Amino acid sequence: MATRYSKDKYAHVKGMKNEPLSQLAVETKKRKLNEEKGETTTSPIICTVPSSPTPSLKMMTFSPPTIHSKGKSKIGKRIWEDPATTLGRAHNVVTNEELKGLSSIPSHKLVLGKSLHLMTVYLSTEEKVVVANSKVESMEAESSRLQKDLIEAMDEATKAKGKVKELNEALKVEKLLVAQKDDEIQAALLQTDEECEKAIDIEALADEAKEQEEATAVAVEGNGATKGRPTDEACVHEGHVNEVVIAP
Repeated sequence: MATRYSKDKYAHVKGMKNEPLSQLAVETKKRKLNEEKGETTTSPIICTVPSSPTPSLKMMTFSPPTIHSKGKSKIGKRIWEDPATTLGRAHNVVTNEELKGLSSIPSHKLVLGKSLHLMTVYLSTEEKVVVANSKVESMEAESSRLQKDLIEAMDEATKAKGKVKELNEALKVEKLLVAQKDDEIQAALLQTDEECEKAIDIEALADEAKEQEEATAVAVEGNGATKGRPTDEACVHEGHVNEVVIAP
């Protein structure tokens, strides 16, 4: 029974949403006056409630239990017992008690304060936008500068690669020249060795011819004459030594 009563009350409150707020306020005031006088009014609620699991429906009338307070405090009452309060809480309606604090302030001051607040928010937002725009501009300038530096670095890298390629080609040529020079030096060394051997042979022949001349001169001085005896003469012509024997 309590569940059905809550459902019916909720349906009644939901049906009051389409009613104007002024009418709800008047009804609330009338209800408060009636409660102070000790009178209670019951408004029948008509709804369709299934009486059984079968598809048939039956119209029933419920009357919510009333409390005879006679001006007493409503301590312990639930919010659902006052439809106007429930509707106001559901739609965030400002009550007269909540408006008392604002009613003492003139409307032009409220508007001025709100305008000043909005102006302050606007100025702070505009300042943030200016700072953000300046940061964006500085970042764009930095990005363009870095892009230029990157392009210059890429150009320098390309030039360096070209120079390295040229140096590699020059190094290959130098290696070929060095190899040729090595071959020439080896050939010159072989020729020098041959010339040295020839010079040694010529020097040996010259020494032998000199020794023979000295021996001949000694023999001539010892005998006083060289007639009737064979003599040898050594002649050197064009780097060659020839031995000539003179017969009697």
